Amino acid sequence: MRTDKLLLLCALISAVALGTAGPLYTQETTNLPQPSQSAVANTAKKTAAVRVLRSLLQSPMSFEVNQGQTDKRVSFLSRGSGYTLFLTPSSAVLALNRINPQAPSAQSGFGSNPANPLSLGSLDRTPPPQPAAQRQDLPREDVLQMQLIGANSTPKIVGDQETATKTNYFIGKDPSQWRTGIKNFRRVHYTGMYPGIDLVYYGNQRQLEYDFVVAPHADASLITLGFSQLGRTWQSATLHLDPNGDLVVSLAGGDVHFHKPVVYQFAEVGKQATRHPVRASYALRADGKIGFEVGPYDRSRELVIDPVISFATYLGGSNEDYATAIGIDKYEDVVIAGSTRSSDFPVEDAIESYHPGTCGSLPCRDVFVSKFNPTGSALQYSTYIGGSNDDVASQLVLDKAGDIFVVGYTLSTDFPITSHATQKTFGGGTVTGDAFAFELASKGGIAYSTYIGGSGDEVAYGVSVDYAP
Repeated sequence: MRTDKLLLLCALISAVALGTAGPLYTQETTNLPQPSQSAVANTAKKTAAVRVLRSLLQSPMSFEVNQGQTDKRVSFLSRGSGYTLFLTPSSAVLALNRINPQAPSAQSGFGSNPANPLSLGSLDRTPPPQPAAQRQDLPREDVLQMQLIGANSTPKIVGDQETATKTNYFIGKDPSQWRTGIKNFRRVHYTGMYPGIDLVYYGNQRQLEYDFVVAPHADASLITLGFSQLGRTWQSATLHLDPNGDLVVSLAGGDVHFHKPVVYQFAEVGKQATRHPVRASYALRADGKIGFEVGPYDRSRELVIDPVISFATYLGGSNEDYATAIGIDKYEDVVIAGSTRSSDFPVEDAIESYHPGTCGSLPCRDVFVSKFNPTGSALQYSTYIGGSNDDVASQLVLDKAGDIFVVGYTLSTDFPITSHATQKTFGGGTVTGDAFAFELASKGGIAYSTYIGGSGDEVAYGVSVDYAP
């Protein structure tokens, strides 16, 4: 679990689950009922969340230093909406989640696949064995590797433009394996990839950019790229150049576009430096490697080759642990609720342990409730709540005392129910079962829990309390 973007992400997930307000119309009439102040406030909150959601995909990528959270050959990694990027000394490995949730998968993620030679993904969960008839050999992600052919295998790699963000991993039950306070940077700089040529990675949530910075009199023709994809083994990727000059890599879940490179030099105009464009294109060589064809330029000055990778078609992937609700108490501690299939989800002062069970071909989901300090650097409280079937949280709210109220749905006939519950027994249903509502006391323990439902399927999507902050 990451906490640098997790809080924002959870808020966005909640906003999407609640839906967005439609267009607002105003009419000069006294015959229509006026919205309450709370309704206006809720609409404003939802509208603001939508604006944040739209801007999130344009926010800069954040590259975190590898401090043991993944394979030791990785120098920096970046996780975003639907992708994970691993930067090694001589390659960039991009794992892209497929949008189609029915895409073939026997693996939980990049790194769970034994055919992956990097063995990245110590944070991934491995699903239970599947019947032979259902097994597939392909990972759920499309994994693309961009290798720098003939490059320096030991360049100097440093983060540039450190951000205030710190990444924290609370994975598994052993606190000694947790990673906290990991530094993040907006850019990663490789010095001396080729003689006189540096490499800089940066970008935003929809696209990755990488600049080759060619020093005066250095040879740009040395830059050679090779592309491979992970299937049963690493194999050459299918490449072609489209009419726009983009390099297109075709993968199972969609195309990855390497846009026609923008190449330029800085020229002094008066007292200001302005960009002077240089004609350039990709060169698809007979051996399947990629280079750059650069037109005439001033070799006495620095040259920048700036390709852009676009992978928007892959946005929207999912993991085995889902955060669906967030709240903040009066001390600004952060409470997150969601659902998990992971038996090793991090717990602290837990009320319950994971409830084993199989739902279809996957482990059943338990609700989780986790509480972090205001900076997200310490896990104060975390517990499972559930029974032997699927239990899914939809929303939470906190009251003035810090008690946590969570609603959702359950198919478990043994969901934890208190003796003074409104409905003590499971009503029925085969898809979502009954709704549930429970209250966790601020000092720990289940204060109240009840089923809500009849013989069909019910879901609780929202909750409010009259003792609100």
